[in-house]
Amino acid sequence: MKRHPIRRLQVRFRRWRRSIEKKFTPWPKNSEVQELAIGIVRRAINYDNSNLLIAPISGDRYIHYNDIFIKLEHQRVTIINGTYTYDIIITSNDSERLQTMFNARLERTRKDWEEAIRSKTERSIKNIYNELLINTK
Repeated sequence: MKRHPIRRLQVRFRRWRRSIEKKFTPWPKNSEVQELAIGIVRRAINYDNSNLLIAPISGDRYIHYNDIFIKLEHQRVTIINGTYTYDIIITSNDSERLQTMFNARLERTRKDWEEAIRSKTERSIKNIYNELLINTK
């Protein structure tokens, strides 16, 4: 069943108006607590001694540094410092940025590990070859 042409125009106009409204409505500002949580997560991700982990099924991201544990799940940041637990809701844009930072740092760590593994593999192959040369003489 086809829509009447005027009805189609009304639907298109309504969609156009909603898209214009979204473009010109200001984004709500983050509260001070949200900004602090985002800053903590950014610093924790960039901290050299932090441990990063991704849960494969749920996709939750975990950060551990010093005695602080941080969990990133969708738009929620949970910070646990041993005494207090903070549950903070952040915007989807901030969540995507933090997840991108986390993924980039984890990818750098993976590449470093892979290089170390490959360099050890090359050394041990050379050792095996040298041992075979010595034993065959």
